[in-house]
Amino acid sequence: AGAIGRALDNGDLRARLGAAGRERVLEKFTWRKTAEGTVEQYRLELSMRSSG
Repeated sequence: AGAIGRALDNGDLRARLGAAGRERVLEKFTWRKTAEGTVEQYRLELSMRSSG
C-alpha cells in the first residue's frame, strides 16, 4: 500500500513506472511471441496425444 501511495504522490515515479511497464509489454507480448507460444502448446499437446 505504501508503494502505491508514493506512486500516486510522485508524478516522476508514475511516469517511470508507466514507461517501464510499457517497455516490458512491448518486449514480452508481441504477436510473434504469442504465435510462437501457441505453436509450442499445440506441439506439446500433439506429442502427448501421440505418445499416450
